[in-house]
Amino acid sequence: MPSSKLVAEVSRGLREAMGLRLFNFDMIRDRNGNYFVIDINYLPGFAVLPNYEPFLTKFLKEVAERKKKKAEADAIGDAEPAEPKPRCCCFH
Repeated sequence: MPSSKLVAEVSRGLREAMGLRLFNFDMIRDRNGNYFVIDINYLPGFAVLPNYEPFLTKFLKEVAERKKKKAEADAIGDAEPAEPKPRCCCFH
């Protein structure tokens, strides 16, 4: 099993590089102990997670609120330019 620290680091990198907010991923480890991401699921299954409904509801509510605020800012010209997203990332 990869460490929690590694999983968090990979999650952050994928979130920034791919612009994803709700996803899961699979990793494998080679015989040298290196981990590799082999699958990214942008719409993960929740059936195996206990009490996923409050988490998913909170996530969707936050997404809707962010979109509403952005639309309001765009309407009055207060939108900040978006930073470019990196095209790829590497994890050592």
